[in-house]
Amino acid sequence: MRESRAHTWFAPGERATGADLDREIRQVTNNPVTDTLLNSVDGLMAILNAHRQVLAVNKVFLEAIGADDAGELMGLRPGEVLDCVHAHEEQGGCGTSRACGTCGAVRAIIEAQQNDVSNVRSATITIRSGRESRDLVVDVKACRFTMDSNDFILLFIHDVTRAHRLAVLERTFLHDVNNIMQGLQSTSELMATEPDSDEVRGLGRHLGELVQHLSREMELQRLLVTEDLKAFRIASDHVPLARVQSELRKVFRFHGATKERHLDVDDTDSHTWIRTDAWVLLRVLSNLVANALEATPAGGRVEVRTMANHDSAVFHVWNAGAIDPQIRHRIFERNFSTKEGTGRGLGTYSAKHLGETLLGAEVAFTSSEHAGTEFRVVLPR
Repeated sequence: MRESRAHTWFAPGERATGADLDREIRQVTNNPVTDTLLNSVDGLMAILNAHRQVLAVNKVFLEAIGADDAGELMGLRPGEVLDCVHAHEEQGGCGTSRACGTCGAVRAIIEAQQNDVSNVRSATITIRSGRESRDLVVDVKACRFTMDSNDFILLFIHDVTRAHRLAVLERTFLHDVNNIMQGLQSTSELMATEPDSDEVRGLGRHLGELVQHLSREMELQRLLVTEDLKAFRIASDHVPLARVQSELRKVFRFHGATKERHLDVDDTDSHTWIRTDAWVLLRVLSNLVANALEATPAGGRVEVRTMANHDSAVFHVWNAGAIDPQIRHRIFERNFSTKEGTGRGLGTYSAKHLGETLLGAEVAFTSSEHAGTEFRVVLPR
């Protein structure tokens, strides 16, 4: 028996149920070839039917998800087995939500079914863990095979969460430290060429600030690695908005992306102040500005606008491009990135995570072809 066709944003939602599903399960589990595969593969392995439903899993898979009975998983789809946060957004389940179009696991299965290709795809799956959620990063390979005129899928899953996370943190740390080191080098070179004057003393103060930035960057990275971010020491000071804007310009003075793009940071009345940790705020804004610059073609511009009222200060980071509607739902997910390669996917996540966890801010965005993309950091005063 087949369910009626369910609405989907990506993969078909139809399923096998009842006698049809039972027959497919028996066909797979009573076969000596598939039985040998399930018992010999060290990693996570599942066998799916043409509707992407689980018919069998190996012992390693059961142990990984903490399940005792494989029968509880039969008929479910991989995202439903793992309790992906997107698996129940549509009636059709795993593979049918808006976010599923960017899921490497679903795409690997569809490619194997439609084109008979077995590419290794990377997937970031946000799964429920009690009242919270956590990210699972996996490499997925799907292979189609035919048995008794029926098509099935061998699904191999390799958990690379820790390796990917460490690569992301390493890449981000090295990038940020490199920016600070460029600032240290440029400032020291200027000090060497300037005569003894007020200018040198100003450069000396800036040099000291950069050393402090480096020290805090190392502390922050250590806590991100140990996932103990709340232990980060917050300095709550009265900071003029004009200083935040000035410091943001300094951050990108030597940034490679600004060589072909224009960064416009507005000026605010020097009498407008906020209470915050200026370094963390600059870290948040820098991530958003860097992302906007990377998304802007050569010759384009990025604007940073600031508005303040009695209750809050709002920082707007705008660029003309629009974010693909398929990925807007995942833009704040850790490890999700539109770029290829290991160690990607921390910019927007980091901005939201640091801003909301450490500063009590709200970080959100809007994006459209007509208005462009605007990220907002709403900071309580």
